Amino acid sequence: MSQPLAFYSWLRTFRLLEPGLCGFDTASQPKESRWLWQAAKGKAGIEETSVGQRLVAQLLAIDTHPLDGLFQLADALVTFGDGRPRCTDQDTWQSLNLHIDIDLIIAARLGRDFLPQHAPRLEASLAWPSVLAVESFCDNLVQSQELIDTHVHLSTALPLTFYWVALMAEFAPVGHILTSVPNHAAWEDALLDAVAIRRRLARWLTGRDPDQLVPHLLDWDDDPFDEDDPVAEPFADCLLVHLFPHRRTRLAQNPVLGERLLLWFLLAVHIRDQYDAPNVGAGRTQLDPCPETLRKDVLRYLRIRNSFIRELTYRPLETGLDYFRQFFKIPRAMTETRTSRANRERVGRRRRAFLAFERFRMRHALRYQFSDPTDAPWARDHGFGLNREDFAQTTPWRPPRQVELRISSTNSSLQKRHLHALLMGYRDFLEHDLDAPLLRLGLIFHTHKRPFYKDMPDKQSHELEGILSILEEEPDLRPFVVGLDACSSERDLSPRHLRAFFGLRPPQTDSPPPGLGRLSPTNGDFFHGASRWDWLAQRIARSAGMVPIRLRRTCHAGEDFHDLLSGLRWMDDSVVMLNLRPGERLGHGIALAWLPREWYRDGHRHVTKPRGDHLVDLLWARRLLSETLPRLKWTPDLDLLNKLDYLLRALLSTCDLAAPNLDQSLQTCTDQYYDALSDQALLTPLFQARAQWHPADPKSAGNGKPKRAADLLGELISVTVNDDYIALVEACRARVRTRIVAGDIVLELCPTSNRYIGGFARYADLPYTNLNQYGLAGGEQLAEPVLVSINTDNPGLFRTTIAHEYRLLGEGLRARGHGPREVARWLEEARQAALASAFIPPWSPPSKPEMRARLDRLSGKGPR
Repeated sequence: MSQPLAFYSWLRTFRLLEPGLCGFDTASQPKESRWLWQAAKGKAGIEETSVGQRLVAQLLAIDTHPLDGLFQLADALVTFGDGRPRCTDQDTWQSLNLHIDIDLIIAARLGRDFLPQHAPRLEASLAWPSVLAVESFCDNLVQSQELIDTHVHLSTALPLTFYWVALMAEFAPVGHILTSVPNHAAWEDALLDAVAIRRRLARWLTGRDPDQLVPHLLDWDDDPFDEDDPVAEPFADCLLVHLFPHRRTRLAQNPVLGERLLLWFLLAVHIRDQYDAPNVGAGRTQLDPCPETLRKDVLRYLRIRNSFIRELTYRPLETGLDYFRQFFKIPRAMTETRTSRANRERVGRRRRAFLAFERFRMRHALRYQFSDPTDAPWARDHGFGLNREDFAQTTPWRPPRQVELRISSTNSSLQKRHLHALLMGYRDFLEHDLDAPLLRLGLIFHTHKRPFYKDMPDKQSHELEGILSILEEEPDLRPFVVGLDACSSERDLSPRHLRAFFGLRPPQTDSPPPGLGRLSPTNGDFFHGASRWDWLAQRIARSAGMVPIRLRRTCHAGEDFHDLLSGLRWMDDSVVMLNLRPGERLGHGIALAWLPREWYRDGHRHVTKPRGDHLVDLLWARRLLSETLPRLKWTPDLDLLNKLDYLLRALLSTCDLAAPNLDQSLQTCTDQYYDALSDQALLTPLFQARAQWHPADPKSAGNGKPKRAADLLGELISVTVNDDYIALVEACRARVRTRIVAGDIVLELCPTSNRYIGGFARYADLPYTNLNQYGLAGGEQLAEPVLVSINTDNPGLFRTTIAHEYRLLGEGLRARGHGPREVARWLEEARQAALASAFIPPWSPPSKPEMRARLDRLSGKGPR
């Protein structure tokens, strides 16, 4: 797409947003052309004001109404191939899809051609893909081979349109999802306005009052359906009820089909300027809105809807992982279960509502991933004309799928019930989505990385103890609970603070426990330090029963960092301090894929980070480069160590609390790097005894007292990046790479997530081939290929699926000049590595009937 056309696409997208809700400056620049230029400045490479303002004026002359621009956008981005919508420009669409919803684009493209009631099978017509993909040679590969997604978070497994429909169905009060949203009052007014508009539009479309279509299925103050009800439905959209009045039939459908029908019909009517045309339902009344009012309602509703999906998906002013933190709060806020002494009965009802919603969400998260027409063309049939027994086994065109979902652990009594609710959602998926392939499911508990506090190790131990207790009590859960993970921003918490959650007890005495020898770095083991033992492995070994407990480990590392050296340190620390074993994994690991000279050249010539973080980075590098490990053929690099000591002394010279004997202090810190229980304990030898570690009292600021150590370490500094610094990072990267390769650690690559969080313009820019070049031209030059797998991370947030990730990455490799056979071999290598590193155990039920039987037994409805 040419530069002006790409800029037009951005302008048309921004015109479909509510300016006041999206932070556009309409107060100082109320004229649309002015705020529109300020919002789109820099997009598609347009920076010059005169050029941008001229393009804005041209666009406003072309598009007389914002919805006219939507149709132009849909025509430019969407075509039809093989009977389904396809994308014409993948890179442009991937840039825009955080700002505009795919359903709106496809509904506009379909609305130009025909009205929805003219379709011979409305149900099949509404089952359009949840992702837009280009026509690719990878289609056959991803549709005919077994795939596994080993890195996907349940909290972001569904697109925000799912939560929008739940909100419009008044499942939860609007205020519950707005607790941390800027401009709270304006958002609450807008969402309440959207609910009212949608009710009017639904009445106009169906000819019936929404309250007549949907009684309150599950209110905050009413008892939900029974948790064991196989067709639990915590909320139902009135438009979906209009399409599918029978409950069991409705539950086999995508919950957003009613919303899709509304969008399609409204846009089809708009393009024909027939707002006074008869509605789909029977009969109109005097209460129906006039055409002009209806036209305004449509634009207002679409703008609020699009703004909700854009603004609560990511925060444009943030960077890295902070871009998307707003989204993570939505599912939790929708089902808030705060305790209340005044009304415990109400709390109990909310908890039951939460469990019903989680079950419903699990089922549709799996459906979104594995019954989507993008990757499963047969899914349009919904098993029409076939019995359940006909789907007992897969066929060559219905290859099996596997998924490992990350879920949050909790210390409350809801933990076991929450697990059961999720697995019953899985059973619902097997029960109702007959057209889906055989799916094997694993659940991985994750703990969130938060700033360290005193009681964190105890809390983590309690989390792990709760998980193990549940698995010991209920062996039928063991095939489904398969691992442990630590997620969220790696900058918040060092891997050294995650030992308790990963089952590693720190040393309590100088002598090792009975029967366990001291681990030594001299024999080539990766795990350094004094007596430390794997408590998790011992606990699992004592578990009774024919079905063993299997909890393997993975950890987010090398994903989001200020300095490449920090990203490499977090990866190495995760492997060493958490004692990762062969076949265990690291989430993302994009830091290892970057070549240091390229990373520092591309916008990172000046690195800003806290002084304490930089000090720890340099101490880690000193330990890494001074190690002697015969197995890895490591010997100390004396030249780099001398340069490192110079950097450390220069950094400490800026601290008036530095210890007098720096040489001895540096050696002490180097020796105890992997054994220190906290960064504070690691850095203490570098400071004088009078240094205080707790934050300074703000009231005492400016009174001439020396700064405390914590204040000094928290100050931001600018790190000078020169050739010596780059050489240091390159040497550290080489050793981290060697450690990961020798340890058979697999990196969980997530292309779309890495692209957005890493700031890559195209999929072709992702540096994955620096890790592994299997099958590609020049692959023989890479001496140590790293095992990698391909995953989605947040499929709902990024509007993708596991098969789509293969497709996107394949097209990115093609854009780099690799031929189709080379790309197919590279993708196949990644697919095989993913299957080999799966945490889902071999004793997981291998067929749909066996899987349903195991789940029935778990629910108490099958034989034990």
